[in-house]
Amino acid sequence: MIPSFSSFRIKVFFFVFCSLLFSNLWAQSPDPTAEKVVDSLEKALAKAAEGSSGQAEILSELAWKLRNSDFDKALFYAKKGIEAAKKAGNPELEAQSNSFAGVIYRNKGDYTKAMGYYFEALTVAETHQVDVQIGYAYNNIGDLYKVQNQLSLALENTQKAIPFFEKVGNKRGLAYAYIRLAEIYAESKIYDKALVAYEKCLKIREEQGDKEAIASTLNGMGILYVEQKEFEKAIPYLQNSLEIAEQNISDKRLSGAYNHLAQAYLGLGQIPKADSLAQRARFFAEKLDAKSYLKEALQTLADVKEKAKQPDSALFYLRAYADLQGQMLNEQGNKQIENLKNAYELQKKQIELDNIKAQEGLQNKIRLAMVGLILLLFGFLAVAYQNYRKQKKLYALLEKKQAEVKSQNQNLASQTQEIQEQNEKLQASEEELKQNLEQMKEAQMEIESQKEVLEDMLFELKTAQSQLVQAEKMATLGQLVANIAHEINTPMAAIRSCSQSMALTLEELLPSLPTFLKSLSQEDFALFQLLIQNSLPHKELLSTKERRNLKYSLADWLDQNQKQGKISPPLHFEQDRFADSLTEMGTAAHFLANSQDLVQLLQTQNPILLVDTAASVLSLYKNNHTISAATERASKIIFALKSYSRQEKGTAKQKIDINESLDTTLVIYHNTLKQGIEVEKKWGILPQLEAFGDELNQVWANLIHNAIQAMQGKGRLTLQTMVKDNAILVGISDTGAGIALDIQEKIFEPFFTTKKVGEGSGLGLDIVRKIVEKHEGKIWFETQVGEGTTFWVRLPIL
Repeated sequence: MIPSFSSFRIKVFFFVFCSLLFSNLWAQSPDPTAEKVVDSLEKALAKAAEGSSGQAEILSELAWKLRNSDFDKALFYAKKGIEAAKKAGNPELEAQSNSFAGVIYRNKGDYTKAMGYYFEALTVAETHQVDVQIGYAYNNIGDLYKVQNQLSLALENTQKAIPFFEKVGNKRGLAYAYIRLAEIYAESKIYDKALVAYEKCLKIREEQGDKEAIASTLNGMGILYVEQKEFEKAIPYLQNSLEIAEQNISDKRLSGAYNHLAQAYLGLGQIPKADSLAQRARFFAEKLDAKSYLKEALQTLADVKEKAKQPDSALFYLRAYADLQGQMLNEQGNKQIENLKNAYELQKKQIELDNIKAQEGLQNKIRLAMVGLILLLFGFLAVAYQNYRKQKKLYALLEKKQAEVKSQNQNLASQTQEIQEQNEKLQASEEELKQNLEQMKEAQMEIESQKEVLEDMLFELKTAQSQLVQAEKMATLGQLVANIAHEINTPMAAIRSCSQSMALTLEELLPSLPTFLKSLSQEDFALFQLLIQNSLPHKELLSTKERRNLKYSLADWLDQNQKQGKISPPLHFEQDRFADSLTEMGTAAHFLANSQDLVQLLQTQNPILLVDTAASVLSLYKNNHTISAATERASKIIFALKSYSRQEKGTAKQKIDINESLDTTLVIYHNTLKQGIEVEKKWGILPQLEAFGDELNQVWANLIHNAIQAMQGKGRLTLQTMVKDNAILVGISDTGAGIALDIQEKIFEPFFTTKKVGEGSGLGLDIVRKIVEKHEGKIWFETQVGEGTTFWVRLPIL
């Protein structure tokens, strides 16, 4: 049940108050050693020359020292370091400062800006061939893709980093790459490879003696065992990591270490311990404003409160987690990261292209110079030879030209005549062309008019189609509502019946119960308790025949022992009523097996009254149990209907579980199915699919409804799912009459139906086909007349 608003506000205030109280208890003083290092660096910075490599190096070191304790100050030094490195012409420090800025934004939860600085670092490092910074850039990009759950890209970039670290012998970077690989393999559920990568990283870091790095590695190994639900193995690693983090006072490490240790204790069922540790993780994450760590702490607190059966508290932390998740991961951020990646790749290709063009330009200049020299030499020789030839032929050409001029004059006169004739023809053609243009304009106006008419007709057709689709949806919903109404009537009738029975029992029992209990001796009260205790756990349902046999066996035992004088019931003892009451209470078998208890019961002052009173008390328990079961059943039906019929906001796809979607639809049709249809479910292990959930619900509803009608309410309905060729396959089979050969080609045509007039519009399968195609999928069927039909839906995993 959802708590009232006022109750919820009081509990929120309580949690905030507790958080503030714990904050004061757990707050630690800053590390004096770290502060001294920062102070020393800041003094050195004041003395460094502006725009020098020394200034850039000090700024970069300050950014790294403050990356986990003061984000704003660290970012200021990182950005100043980038500017100083550029002025000093030091590409290694420029790439390093860009990477540090990306790490700080990553810790703040601003993944878009983090990725921008990482790609800038990679561009600078590759342009100037700084191998160690290329390795760090690829490793950082892999880490950010891991956070975004793009594991293939994360693995690809992290593996690119390793050769660069090995090439320059950078053990620190190699350790970072191995821990990143371990985290990616852990996310991918490849735990054996993850453990190998963690062990390689731990070996390097133990050789280096970097305690904070060792703590990070131990923490990762502990998380790995938590994910495998080996919590007892996880705790030593996580506890060791926490101790190192507490010694070095790193808020970020403390937040992660407390949170993961809380998850391990929660797995072992130690809820108070897990709650305390998770609250500490939340405090240090809020203190540092580290959204990614705060998100993990809120998730753990929600799980703890749920295990502790505190739904209001769990809801509070889940809401806080959802709000923070929405801030950190959004589609716009992903698109910006993708744009940054594309910009980096484009810039990289442009640099390579410029280098190639520069080399080709130099080679072309050399070739042109050689060709020019050769041509110049041949030119001198040709000029000398041509001068000789020209002098020899000059007179002959002159005479020939004179003859040609005479001939050309004659030809010119005849051509002038021809041009005049062609001008006259062109004037006639121009008039004809004007007439053709007028005719084309008239034809174009007519086409425009027809176009407007067609557009009006198209709009009307789309409107009609939309109305028909909506009518089909309403018809389907009407059928579902009728089924749900009938389904809910059953638990509601049970609740009404049990409620009335409880009211009558209480009216009869309450006035006399105190007096009755006071009248019982200590031995009789023990028998009364025995009757109730043996009845409460009795949940198995006996058939009428089994109850009748128990009653007769008890009655026979009473007759036999009374005749033998072993028992002496009180006067006016109603033997049948006594046997019947014990049988209905479910204690007849106990008393037949333990005859000494039965003898003691018969020796009480009024065994009939004792049994009847116990039966009345027991009926209250049974009626309450029935009401609880009926309420739970009605709640499940309403939840399924809400899940099926909800309309998602906007047009964005959401991740859905296909098996869960099919189960929800089956709940909606439960009333129809239980009347004679056997349901068989063969669920495969499926990944979540990005899809329009409400539209796919309509697909399953149409196909299941058609299958029920094809079997005329009697038969076997089989639903199966699987993954094949990078796609999810859903099969819905019936044992109906099959689809006749002459109509198989028309099944998916709009307005085609085999139902009677008024029972269907013929749009159901047409709508189903369009929804599947909207998801870039495919639908088809396999049928055999007399045996049944299977409809297959293929949805690609994009």
